[in-house]
Amino acid sequence: MSSPPPISAPAPALAPTPTPTRASSSNAKLSAKGRRKAGGPGKKGKVFVEDKSSLLSLMSQITKSKETIVQSKVAKTRASLTDAEAVETKKGKHAGLGNEKKRVEREKAINQAKAALLEKAREKRRRKQQAASGQAFDKTDKPVKKRVGFA
Repeated sequence: MSSPPPISAPAPALAPTPTPTRASSSNAKLSAKGRRKAGGPGKKGKVFVEDKSSLLSLMSQITKSKETIVQSKVAKTRASLTDAEAVETKKGKHAGLGNEKKRVEREKAINQAKAALLEKAREKRRRKQQAASGQAFDKTDKPVKKRVGFA
């Protein structure tokens, strides 16, 4: 049986050298500057906060900016509506009479068409009544059968 060799100082092994990666390069930058403190702007516009008061102040800033955006949109909408109303009233003063004339003409045309339809219906009723009164007792003829012709 062979015994293991006596343990002496470990043989100097070649340690793998770390390849520079993103993490190690950013760590190198941080180590040069020191640790990044909370409370400042971060990567990609992120804001890091450390305590509750700074978080609340950040939230109030965000809500204020959103409120100003909403208020500006509302003001723009109101301004555009008042402009549209002003233009409409201007047109109404000059072109309103023409619109009124057109409306009156349309109403006259509709009323004439209604009167013509009513008159046609009256004439039809009169003809039916005259035909019914004249043929009320004259039903000796057999009713004519309808025939269908084929081509």
